[in-house]
Amino acid sequence: HQRWSGPRDRCCRGAGLACGLALDRFHPGHVVLALGVAGFLFGYFYTAPPFKLAYRGVGEPVIFLLFGPLAGLGTYYVQTGELTLPALLLSCVVGLLDTAILFLPHFPQRAADAKHGKKTPVVRLGAEGANYKAIEYAGPAVAAMEIDDRMTLANHAAELGAKAALLS
Repeated sequence: HQRWSGPRDRCCRGAGLACGLALDRFHPGHVVLALGVAGFLFGYFYTAPPFKLAYRGVGEPVIFLLFGPLAGLGTYYVQTGELTLPALLLSCVVGLLDTAILFLPHFPQRAADAKHGKKTPVVRLGAEGANYKAIEYAGPAVAAMEIDDRMTLANHAAELGAKAALLS
């Protein structure tokens, strides 16, 4: 793949591999290596042939995995030597937020994505079908709410046409 062929690219990949292998030596079971290889393969084949994952309609789940569990659990593991449920859950929150952020540009790019065969959610569902799927409530008033009030607010998202609510 041409974009990965420059000397700086090879140098950065080599440095990343060296760091990953060094970290893997400090932890048993090659967990760091497994997470690193999975991250590299998902990242590379996100747009590279033969898989072109982003063009097959699985770009969002891949982004979720890369920026959520793989990055979060990998970071937690190299610092603690453990994989825990709380670390997994927190990394999933980050993955969902990153996926939501990267979802928005699909709207203005819908025609170009469809033309190039990229099966984003907006291309598959149409702008109307993909619109109003999530709503975020934020600010000091939301932060000060008790859990019962937060649940009530989240339930109002459905009345606004949303399929999911994020309270931050």
